[in-house]
Amino acid sequence: MGVNFRTLKELLQKQVRTRFDHRHLNDLPPFDTIPATAENLAKEVFGLLKASFDASPAGRLVRVEVWEGPVSCAAYEERTDA
Repeated sequence: MGVNFRTLKELLQKQVRTRFDHRHLNDLPPFDTIPATAENLAKEVFGLLKASFDASPAGRLVRVEVWEGPVSCAAYEERTDA
């Protein structure tokens, strides 16, 4: 973990919660053209957050998980062998 939790919370609020929380996902791009599955949501959130992490000296984003319940989640990850 290379990001301050306060910074991460602010980033999630700005990039994710304001866009998706308590909203009908099927009415929002890109889910107006693709299914609003947990897998697609994880990929979309990854794309939204990636640029902020890439611009930060704290590190890079590797994985996003979207939990559908206490035992079920979908993940999207990008790995580079470096």
